Amino acid sequence: MFMLKRNVQKLLADALSKSPFPQVEDLVKEIKELIGPADAVPKLKKEIAELQLQRDKEVKELKLQRDIEERDLKHLIKIKEEKLIVEHQKKNLDLEKTYQEKEMVLREEHHKTIMSGLEDYQKRQDVFFTEVMKRLPNVNMDISHDIIKDNSKKGKDG
Repeated sequence: MFMLKRNVQKLLADALSKSPFPQVEDLVKEIKELIGPADAVPKLKKEIAELQLQRDKEVKELKLQRDIEERDLKHLIKIKEEKLIVEHQKKNLDLEKTYQEKEMVLREEHHKTIMSGLEDYQKRQDVFFTEVMKRLPNVNMDISHDIIKDNSKKGKDG
């Protein structure tokens, strides 16, 4: 069997436990330094699991806190909206009150104007009728006297 030079080198390196790739060996050493001895791996796995549980717990707490803050914010917004509605209604009532007061003032002025006009008309009418009465002839009749005389004549004749 015929072998290539590099295949032979690889077989020899494996046999002598020398790596043909020194970079890989350096990386393995660096990883071992970071991780530590092989008995530390279960301990590291346990720490990783605890850290993951702690992270999950913190995430749940943050979500809960966010939900609480969101509810509080919605509640505050609702309170603010209700407060604005009440203020708006109050302003409307104030405007309506001022409108009614102005309307009442105008009605009173109009009433006074009409009443003064009626009083002037009544005075003019009184003056007019007194003038008419002055110009009419003064006729005084004793109606009851004439009726009694007419009835007595009919009784005698009849």
